[in-house]
Amino acid sequence: MSGYFSYSWFSPSVVQWARSDESIGYFSLYPTETALKADVAPYTLNLTYPLGNSSSTFTFALATNPLGQKRDITGFDDVDGLKIEVVGGTVDPIPQISFCGLLGGSCEAIHNFEFWNITFGMPPDSSDVPQVQFTFEQR
Repeated sequence: MSGYFSYSWFSPSVVQWARSDESIGYFSLYPTETALKADVAPYTLNLTYPLGNSSSTFTFALATNPLGQKRDITGFDDVDGLKIEVVGGTVDPIPQISFCGLLGGSCEAIHNFEFWNITFGMPPDSSDVPQVQFTFEQR
């Protein structure tokens, strides 16, 4: 199929991993700023919004866990198959977490995929450049 689609999706930073049921998990940045600097190395990701400010947020779509695994995500310890750690940056390291589902949640599913919305905000009145640094480890 070729031609113009009425929707588009831009994912400048995506982490994928094999989970316990052999499916693939994802942790995908949903960009909210006009400029992004991404530094990537094995098992690390450093994201900076060079034009951001204290109201900037880093928002991620995190795959739901496979059936039979922990249903609710309340923190990164609940993610099946991948250890995710915030190891630096200028954001508040404790994210806001909400569910986006087909039959409920605080936001809508995207293209019929349910996911967890993970949002990191800046401390109030911060004058720092928004940045978040992650490390990843397969479990």
